[in-house]
Amino acid sequence: MAGLKLQLERWLRNVGRLVVLGVGNRMQGDDGAGVLVARRLSKLRLPEGVMVVEAGVSPENFTEKIVKFRPTHLLIVDAALFKAKPGSIRLFTIDRLGGVIFSTHRLPLTLLVDYLKHFIPNVEVRLLAIKPERVEWGEKPSAATLHAIDEAAKILAEILAEKFNF
Repeated sequence: MAGLKLQLERWLRNVGRLVVLGVGNRMQGDDGAGVLVARRLSKLRLPEGVMVVEAGVSPENFTEKIVKFRPTHLLIVDAALFKAKPGSIRLFTIDRLGGVIFSTHRLPLTLLVDYLKHFIPNVEVRLLAIKPERVEWGEKPSAATLHAIDEAAKILAEILAEKFNF
Protein backbone atom coordinates (compact mmCIF):
# COMPACT_ATOMS: atom_id res chain seq x y z
CA MET A 1 0.00 0.00 0.00
CA ALA A 2 3.02 2.30 0.25
CA GLY A 3 2.96 2.62 -3.53
CA LEU A 4 -0.68 3.67 -3.51
CA LYS A 5 -0.06 6.26 -0.81
CA LEU A 6 2.85 7.68 -2.80
CA GLN A 7 0.72 7.88 -5.97
CA LEU A 8 -2.04 9.70 -4.10
CA GLU A 9 0.42 12.08 -2.43
CA ARG A 10 1.96 12.96 -5.81
CA TRP A 11 -1.44 13.51 -7.38
CA LEU A 12 -2.60 15.67 -4.46
CA ARG A 13 0.61 17.72 -4.12
CA ASN A 14 -1.10 20.88 -5.44
CA VAL A 15 -4.57 20.22 -4.01
CA GLY A 16 -6.63 23.25 -3.11
CA ARG A 17 -10.09 21.74 -2.73
CA LEU A 18 -10.84 18.03 -2.88
CA VAL A 19 -14.05 16.10 -3.44
CA VAL A 20 -14.07 12.42 -2.54
CA LEU A 21 -17.02 10.85 -4.36
CA GLY A 22 -18.00 7.42 -3.01
CA VAL A 23 -19.90 5.43 -5.64
CA GLY A 24 -21.59 2.02 -5.55
CA ASN A 25 -24.51 -0.05 -4.35
CA ARG A 26 -24.27 -1.18 -0.71
CA MET A 27 -27.02 -3.74 -1.37
CA GLN A 28 -24.73 -5.63 -3.75
CA GLY A 29 -21.92 -6.85 -1.54
CA ASP A 30 -18.53 -5.49 -2.54
CA ASP A 31 -20.03 -2.98 -4.97
CA GLY A 32 -20.65 -0.64 -2.03
CA ALA A 33 -16.90 -0.22 -1.38
CA GLY A 34 -16.74 3.38 -2.60
CA VAL A 35 -19.66 4.45 -0.44
CA LEU A 36 -18.14 2.74 2.60
CA VAL A 37 -14.79 4.50 2.10
CA ALA A 38 -16.67 7.82 1.86
CA ARG A 39 -18.67 6.98 4.99
CA ARG A 40 -15.48 6.31 6.97
CA LEU A 41 -14.00 9.62 5.83
CA SER A 42 -17.24 11.46 6.63
CA LYS A 43 -16.84 10.48 10.27
CA LEU A 44 -13.64 12.54 10.47
CA ARG A 45 -13.62 16.22 11.24
CA LEU A 46 -12.68 17.34 7.75
CA PRO A 47 -11.28 20.74 6.82
CA GLU A 48 -13.21 23.25 4.69
CA GLY A 49 -11.22 22.29 1.61
CA VAL A 50 -12.50 18.71 1.61
CA MET A 51 -15.98 17.52 0.70
CA VAL A 52 -16.96 13.85 0.95
CA VAL A 53 -20.04 12.66 -0.93
CA GLU A 54 -21.73 9.27 -0.45
CA ALA A 55 -23.23 9.20 -3.94
CA GLY A 56 -24.39 5.59 -4.12
CA VAL A 57 -25.57 4.45 -7.55
CA SER A 58 -26.50 7.93 -8.77
CA PRO A 59 -23.42 10.16 -8.62
CA GLU A 60 -25.01 12.37 -11.29
CA ASN A 61 -27.43 13.61 -8.61
CA PHE A 62 -24.51 15.38 -6.90
CA THR A 63 -23.05 17.25 -9.89
CA GLU A 64 -24.51 20.62 -8.85
CA LYS A 65 -23.09 20.28 -5.34
CA ILE A 66 -19.67 19.34 -6.75
CA VAL A 67 -19.65 22.18 -9.29
CA LYS A 68 -20.57 24.72 -6.58
CA PHE A 69 -17.70 23.45 -4.39
CA ARG A 70 -15.25 24.10 -7.29
CA PRO A 71 -12.72 21.37 -6.43
CA THR A 72 -9.20 21.35 -7.85
CA HIS A 73 -9.21 17.56 -7.43
CA LEU A 74 -11.96 14.95 -7.65
CA LEU A 75 -11.34 11.43 -6.36
CA ILE A 76 -13.98 8.91 -7.36
CA VAL A 77 -13.90 5.82 -5.14
CA ASP A 78 -15.65 2.77 -6.53
CA ALA A 79 -15.56 -1.00 -6.91
CA ALA A 80 -14.24 -1.94 -10.33
CA LEU A 81 -13.19 -5.02 -12.24
CA PHE A 82 -9.55 -4.96 -13.30
CA LYS A 83 -6.77 -7.51 -13.49
CA ALA A 84 -5.82 -8.12 -9.86
CA LYS A 85 -6.88 -10.22 -6.91
CA PRO A 86 -10.04 -9.24 -4.97
CA GLY A 87 -9.38 -6.52 -2.44
CA SER A 88 -6.69 -4.88 -4.56
CA ILE A 89 -6.72 -1.09 -4.75
CA ARG A 90 -5.53 0.86 -7.80
CA LEU A 91 -5.45 4.52 -8.78
CA PHE A 92 -6.52 5.13 -12.38
CA THR A 93 -6.46 8.21 -14.57
CA ILE A 94 -9.67 8.93 -16.43
CA ASP A 95 -8.11 8.10 -19.79
CA ARG A 96 -7.44 4.57 -18.45
CA LEU A 97 -11.07 3.88 -17.56
CA GLY A 98 -11.57 1.99 -20.80
CA GLY A 99 -9.74 -0.98 -19.26
CA VAL A 100 -11.80 -0.86 -16.08
CA ILE A 101 -15.31 -2.29 -16.11
CA PHE A 102 -18.25 -0.84 -14.20
CA SER A 103 -21.72 -2.31 -14.26
CA THR A 104 -23.95 -0.87 -11.54
CA HIS A 105 -24.19 2.80 -12.43
CA ARG A 106 -27.02 4.47 -14.24
CA LEU A 107 -24.56 6.77 -15.98
CA PRO A 108 -21.03 5.82 -17.04
CA LEU A 109 -18.40 7.52 -14.87
CA THR A 110 -16.63 8.83 -17.97
CA LEU A 111 -19.80 10.73 -18.94
CA LEU A 112 -20.10 12.10 -15.41
CA VAL A 113 -16.48 13.27 -15.51
CA ASP A 114 -16.94 14.88 -18.95
CA TYR A 115 -19.95 16.78 -17.61
CA LEU A 116 -18.07 17.99 -14.52
CA LYS A 117 -15.02 18.99 -16.58
CA HIS A 118 -17.31 21.15 -18.71
CA PHE A 119 -18.05 23.28 -15.64
CA ILE A 120 -14.73 22.83 -13.83
CA PRO A 121 -12.27 22.53 -16.75
CA ASN A 122 -9.08 22.28 -14.70
CA VAL A 123 -10.28 19.73 -12.14
CA GLU A 124 -7.86 16.81 -11.73
CA VAL A 125 -9.79 13.53 -11.65
CA ARG A 126 -8.72 10.07 -10.55
CA LEU A 127 -10.51 6.83 -9.80
CA LEU A 128 -9.56 4.91 -6.68
CA ALA A 129 -10.77 1.43 -7.62
CA ILE A 130 -11.25 -1.53 -5.30
CA LYS A 131 -11.43 -4.97 -6.94
CA PRO A 132 -14.56 -6.76 -5.66
CA GLU A 133 -14.73 -10.43 -4.77
CA ARG A 134 -18.50 -10.74 -5.06
CA VAL A 135 -21.24 -8.46 -6.27
CA GLU A 136 -24.51 -10.22 -5.51
CA TRP A 137 -27.77 -8.72 -4.38
CA GLY A 138 -28.26 -8.83 -0.62
CA GLU A 139 -24.69 -9.91 0.18
CA LYS A 140 -22.41 -8.21 2.70
CA PRO A 141 -18.95 -7.05 1.64
CA SER A 142 -16.29 -9.77 1.56
CA ALA A 143 -13.39 -9.81 4.03
CA ALA A 144 -10.96 -8.83 1.25
CA THR A 145 -13.05 -5.81 0.30
CA LEU A 146 -13.58 -4.75 3.91
CA HIS A 147 -9.80 -4.82 4.39
CA ALA A 148 -9.35 -2.70 1.22
CA ILE A 149 -12.00 -0.23 2.43
CA ASP A 150 -10.17 0.18 5.73
CA GLU A 151 -6.80 0.59 3.99
CA ALA A 152 -8.13 3.12 1.47
CA ALA A 153 -9.83 5.19 4.19
CA LYS A 154 -6.72 5.08 6.38
CA ILE A 155 -4.40 6.17 3.56
CA LEU A 156 -6.73 8.97 2.51
CA ALA A 157 -7.13 10.18 6.11
CA GLU A 158 -3.35 10.27 6.55
CA ILE A 159 -2.85 12.23 3.35
CA LEU A 160 -5.65 14.68 4.15
CA ALA A 161 -4.19 15.27 7.60
CA GLU A 162 -0.82 16.07 5.99
CA LYS A 163 -2.15 18.22 3.14
CA PHE A 164 -4.77 20.15 5.10
CA ASN A 165 -3.08 20.20 8.53
CA PHE A 166 -6.01 18.85 10.52
